[in-house]
Amino acid sequence: MKSVGLINFHGAHNYGSALQAYALRRVVGNLGFKAETINFRSHQQKSMYKIFLKSNRLSVIPKNLIKLIFYRELKKKGKRFEQFMVEKLNIGPVEYNSTDQLKKNPPQYDYYICGSDQVWNMNCPDYEDAYFLTFVPEGKKKIAYGPSFGTTYFNQTIINKLKDFIVKIDRLSVREEQGAHFIKDLVNEKAEIVLDPTLLLSANDWSEIAIEPNIKRPYILCYFLENNMGDKRYLEYLKTKTGYDVVILNDYIRDILKGYTTRFSTGPQEFIGLFKNASLIYTNSFHGTVFANIFEKPFFVAVGNTDNKTVNNTDSRKIDFLKTIGLLSRILYDKCPKEEEILTLDFTESRKKILELRETSINYLSKSLDINSNRKRVC
Repeated sequence: MKSVGLINFHGAHNYGSALQAYALRRVVGNLGFKAETINFRSHQQKSMYKIFLKSNRLSVIPKNLIKLIFYRELKKKGKRFEQFMVEKLNIGPVEYNSTDQLKKNPPQYDYYICGSDQVWNMNCPDYEDAYFLTFVPEGKKKIAYGPSFGTTYFNQTIINKLKDFIVKIDRLSVREEQGAHFIKDLVNEKAEIVLDPTLLLSANDWSEIAIEPNIKRPYILCYFLENNMGDKRYLEYLKTKTGYDVVILNDYIRDILKGYTTRFSTGPQEFIGLFKNASLIYTNSFHGTVFANIFEKPFFVAVGNTDNKTVNNTDSRKIDFLKTIGLLSRILYDKCPKEEEILTLDFTESRKKILELRETSINYLSKSLDINSNRKRVC
């Protein structure tokens, strides 16, 4: 059996990063390979997920006080991420903390894949050149599956560096159309656009590892990446119209003071369980939007700019995805949804589109890994 080494942000205590690392490893394994996650965790990345923030800013004080109150729950969350990594990601035996370490003693595989996630975003605090597969031995095939640059505005020094990295990758794909255009302009190579790895698995696949929540009543799952109460302004309306409880998947003090059920210790598998069992989902997260669609739950998406004249990269990603699957109507801009629309949502067409894109994305992986078209796939 041939082997594949995967490098991504697998060690981040971030739901999207952990779950797409799992999904890509599982899909590659289903294609008939020994798929292993390269144990690359920079010191910077490790420091990012410490419970207490270190800063001279006064704004950090109340955040740390809240974390002190819920320390046990937050500690449990961290342990759940680490446990998920060990049990589900098939981590390589050697831990690397820098690109230089990888270059000096590279792990040996038949193929190497970088992605998905913003591993090519040089503005990320935990970015390393290793995510461009710069450590891979000569003669080994290098594959990019759905990495993102985060932005396409770089100075000339970085552009020259990117050119040098990208031309050495054998198979190119990206997550966003913007990234494909950027690569075409940069090195005159076509990069395929592929699905986020989380969308390569079905609801049944995700249900296999979901940990069910102990919640008896129907609930609205609210998952927001930033503590912006303006974005959440429709939450009380949805709560009133449905009569459902509200479960918040964050640790923001305003949510606690409002009396919502707040989940501090949620790990990746508990995260999946909460989405699977929700009656309604309200989110500003791309992966929140993705899992609402995977489990086909009624959902609404908040975006940062309500007039829709400009959008940031995160909003653009959600909007592009919803446009692709024909569900732009689930974005809440400047008015409340009609009561009859809240829990009514037909996923027939979006399901077809996701299945079509899933097949295209897995075909890209198959071709990149030199799988004969006549060979039977497991996935």
